[in-house]
Parts: sequence; C-alpha cells; structure tokens
Amino acid sequence: MKPVYFFAAAAVVFPAGAFAQQPVSPVDEAEAAFNGESYKMFPAKVQPVLTNLCANCHARADHASGFKLVRVPDGFADPRETGRNVRAAAKYLARENPAASPLLAKAVSAHGGMKDPPLFARTHPAFKNLELWVHWASLPEGSPAPATIPAAKPASSSTPAITVAQTPPLAMPAERPAADEPAKLPAVRATPVEPAKPIANADDPFDPAAFNRVAHPPK
Repeated sequence: MKPVYFFAAAAVVFPAGAFAQQPVSPVDEAEAAFNGESYKMFPAKVQPVLTNLCANCHARADHASGFKLVRVPDGFADPRETGRNVRAAAKYLARENPAASPLLAKAVSAHGGMKDPPLFARTHPAFKNLELWVHWASLPEGSPAPATIPAAKPASSSTPAITVAQTPPLAMPAERPAADEPAKLPAVRATPVEPAKPIANADDPFDPAAFNRVAHPPK
C-alpha cells in the first residue's frame, strides 16, 4: 500500500485596512459635468495615462491642489473610484475651447516643482488619448466621439493675449569726442619708400646715366 501524503494549505492573512479606500476630497458635481458618452473610453484609455503621469503627486492624501485622483489597480474594475477620477478630470475642461483645457496644458508643461513636463510633445500617443477624451467630454450630453479634433479657437477680446517679453535695449555706442577735440585716429605704420632711380638726360654731359653709357658701352 502506497503512503498517502496530506498538505495543509496556508491561510494568507492581510493586515486590517489593506484594501481601505484612501480619503479623497468631494468633487463638485456642477464643475465635474461632462458628456457621459465619453466615459466609454476613460477607464481603458485615459485613466491609465493619468495614473502613470499624475498619480504620484495627485493621488497623495496630502496633495494640495484641487486635482485629486484615486489609484485604481490595473485590470481591476472599480466603477466607484473610476467615477471619482473622471469627474476630477472633468473639472479641468474648457468646454467652449477644449484645446485650451487646463488638463491638456498641464500634460505638456512642467508644474508643481517638476523639472520636465509629464509629456514632451502633443504628438505623443498618451496625449492623443487625453486630447480625444477632452474634446468628446466637452460635447453636449449624448454626443458621439468627434471624427476629427478641431483646432484651438483664437483668443477672444475678453481674453488677454499672451505678450512676448520685450528684448533688452541695445548697448549704446561709445561717446563721441567734442567738436573742438580732434578725433584720435589709429596709428598707421609708415611704409618705406625706395629712392627714385636717376633718369638719363642726353643734353647734360655730367648726367651719370649718360656718362656710364659712354664710358661703359654695352658689350
């Protein structure tokens, strides 16, 4: 008869509060209104981007800004916490001009003491997901996803235009000398001049050149 072995399964005990939800501030429902149809893409396309880029700061209990997120484990469906995150993101939509939404601006700009922006370019696929959701969420309730992303609207007269910092003034030239003071010209090095060669004079019997021709005729 073969021996029979029995194995006891060890019970895994989790500490109390391991799955407790972290406290979050209440979300203003009026500010967090958005097109409910856009929720279809938020859990799979937008929430992972916010979790990877923003949760390290914005999911902390002591974070001071109004943009507060809740961590949702990957692959874990949590409608309650995802609902908090989508309403938190919706507070930073510019519905009249979605391309100018703070949610998009913060994604490509350094803020909160960061040295580098979360995303370096608006062409990044993660930014494209945010951009599509922002435009879709800004549409009237029940609107389908936009076929194209419209460009940003020009600034209105009520919106102050962004001014470019003025360039520093040019350096002034050195002061000119007074009218009665002669200008100082740079020194010019004199070039030595070779003495002129004597010119033969046939009418002068004492001319050196004429004398040499007579005394030393060419051979």
